[in-house]
Amino acid sequence: MAVEQDSEIVDFLSTFTEDAEVVRLLYHCVGRILLKIKNSKRNWREAGLAVDLKDAADWLEVALLHKEDWLFKVDEHGRPKKLLKFADLDGILKEANKAMIKRAVQTPVIRIDEGEEVLEQVLGSGWYMVRLLTPRALDNESFEMQHCVGHGTYDTRVANGQVVILSLRDPHNKPHVTIEVDTRTNSVVQIRGKQNARPKAEYARRVRQFIRDRDYDSIYRPIEIGLVVDEMGKAHSIDNLPEGLAIKGNLDLSEYALTALPAFLEVRGDLKIAGSAIRDLPRGLRVTGSLLATKSRLERLPVDHGIARSIDVSSTMITELPDGLEVDGDLDISDTMMRRLPEDLVVTGHLKMESTDIPVFPASAVIGLNLFLSGSGIRRFEGNSLYVGGCLMMNNCGRVHFPERVTVERAMFMEKTEIASGAKVFEVGGNFYCQNSNFTTQSRKFRARGRVIDRREARTTEFALAMPLAQFERQFGVRD
Repeated sequence: MAVEQDSEIVDFLSTFTEDAEVVRLLYHCVGRILLKIKNSKRNWREAGLAVDLKDAADWLEVALLHKEDWLFKVDEHGRPKKLLKFADLDGILKEANKAMIKRAVQTPVIRIDEGEEVLEQVLGSGWYMVRLLTPRALDNESFEMQHCVGHGTYDTRVANGQVVILSLRDPHNKPHVTIEVDTRTNSVVQIRGKQNARPKAEYARRVRQFIRDRDYDSIYRPIEIGLVVDEMGKAHSIDNLPEGLAIKGNLDLSEYALTALPAFLEVRGDLKIAGSAIRDLPRGLRVTGSLLATKSRLERLPVDHGIARSIDVSSTMITELPDGLEVDGDLDISDTMMRRLPEDLVVTGHLKMESTDIPVFPASAVIGLNLFLSGSGIRRFEGNSLYVGGCLMMNNCGRVHFPERVTVERAMFMEKTEIASGAKVFEVGGNFYCQNSNFTTQSRKFRARGRVIDRREARTTEFALAMPLAQFERQFGVRD
């Protein structure tokens, strides 16, 4: 019996392949996850476009072409069990890339004869672009670049002229970037570095030079080569972004060596600058989604930061946040050099401040969901009460002075953490996991809707067994 499919998601997946059987398989892995996102009332299209699903489609097409064994291990609905194991889109793409790299390295090196490739354009300094003409040329490119352009998936489309495959070569004829052009729509549909990675900056600059000389109607994921397309469809180099730039959707500048963003930048989605060299946010910034700046060189967050949703500044150079900061989502300041939390801090989601040296948790702070303090320098909570709307994680915190009343709506974890004073009234809405602490229910009013579980008992609970192994080991030691 076939599983009912969401027609909108099927149509979306059909944009990545023309093969109906590939669409069916895509739905069982990618579509299943997009449907969960859709049912949770989140933007499933944006989630699908945030990753490159063309890689997943190519992987499945190669698997069908070579009749791989796992395709025939199905459940009662005829769905390959391998495709049902993935919990997120990133997991699917990692599996796809791993499979394509494995197949590519098993392909023998092929001698390219005259007529297999043709010079497309000279780019200067000995670099040039070639066009791949035959299955042998495609297989050789696949071997050198360790991706899926070979193995038969593109042979027919190249032969009948539907697709043009181009290869950026250095002066020694070594390939560095592979480009797929759909001739029917006159659009660039893929730009790939080795192992499907984003091309390095040096190679991306040469690809931009090539594309500027061509009149392509569109470029899929132009950010891969350092181009940002504004809401009017105009492309800008990331090295020269104009003031007042407006972006429809997410703007992903992760890992680029940018040092600044233009003033009055507007992003109608998430702004991702993880791993970048950006130190300050520009004046007039407006982001309708989240700021993802982990491992960047960001040094400060202004009061008028313009971020509408979550803020992740973990592992950055930030030393303080403005008083009165309100975050309508999650705030992650883990592994920063901050020494205090701002006064009147409001976080409607989770607050993560693990591996920080913040000693005092202010009474004015309001946290809507989970509070992560593990590995922090927290020493005391101000005020007479602490309320946590989700879970409280306090592992490896040493001796801590608690307020007189502690209320945790869900579970609490306390390992290698001792109560120096306070906590006369202690209420936990779920289980209370503790080890290597001095916690006792004596001399305090204690109530837990779950259980108090020490190290030995924690190993046998359903909750612990359901936890990811790495998380369990951090909290309870090695699982038996």
